[in-house]
Amino acid sequence: MRTERLSCHLGGGRPADGAREHPGCRDGRPPLRSVPVRLPGRLYFALESRVRGGGMAFYDP
Repeated sequence: MRTERLSCHLGGGRPADGAREHPGCRDGRPPLRSVPVRLPGRLYFALESRVRGGGMAFYDP
């Protein structure tokens, strides 16, 4: 997830390519750190997001 999009989900607002304003979380602070992880399972894309128009990602453990 892009940093700009994540900050809109956390703190509220509308990303540049978004069709909807996000209210934000109760705790809108940014993450303390970002680290890559490898999860077992599959990531696949299907359908189309009505909010941003792109494909939606799904995780199948």
